[in-house]
Amino acid sequence: MFSNQESPINYASTYTEQDSLYAEHLKSIDRFHRCSPVKLSRLLLPFESRLLTRICLNTACSSLIDLGCGTGRFLRAAKNEFSDSRGYEFAEVLVQKLKGYGMQVRQGGIEDFLASQDRADVISLLEVVEHLTEPGKLIGAIFEQKSPQLLAVVVPAWDTRRRYDKRFAEHDCPPNHLSWWDEKSLRTLLGQSGYRVTIESIAETRLNLLKYLIRNFRVANDSATYLDWAHAFITPPTYWLLGIAERVDEDKNRL
Repeated sequence: MFSNQESPINYASTYTEQDSLYAEHLKSIDRFHRCSPVKLSRLLLPFESRLLTRICLNTACSSLIDLGCGTGRFLRAAKNEFSDSRGYEFAEVLVQKLKGYGMQVRQGGIEDFLASQDRADVISLLEVVEHLTEPGKLIGAIFEQKSPQLLAVVVPAWDTRRRYDKRFAEHDCPPNHLSWWDEKSLRTLLGQSGYRVTIESIAETRLNLLKYLIRNFRVANDSATYLDWAHAFITPPTYWLLGIAERVDEDKNRL
């Protein structure tokens, strides 16, 4: 995760290897980068799998930059499809770990990316914009300066996430999260001339819902009722919103 440089967010920028909140990330890096591509595909979060499918359907896309790449799980999966896959990450301890696995990752945030000569067909920000103080300004700058073929943004569905995941609820507030998104606001964020915007609701898996249920009960703090959980296992709730802005082929539109 990362924030912009004007207002650094502790959650994003000051972790060390000893910090408990990053300890899990560091352990995950080894797991994600030592496993086979087949196993990695099973470890992807639902929105990562869906986004990768959408990207592969766009034949104009052959390179990717993941901003706020974290553990590099999605970046490695993307690299299996596109050899030219790179990332930016604020936390130095994660950057060094990822470089040790041969990943092309630079330390920095969105401003560093904008100031660089880096470009790619696909630019992704997965669970990043809720950490930014000026998401509209920064997303607009990415469109203007980098002109990607496809820009993907994933945000948490905060209302259901708070209800079913107490760990999420504990940090879904400043200084960690600074904005809360719904389909309408996400569509507005991505709305640019020359781009077609689609918003998808992505549900959590039943297996992960079971993990949240067990964890919530362990701390004796569960905001969801038994009826809520029953409904959730029958029809898994939306946990993320996936917004994709794809460049429109103007020549095709004229036909």
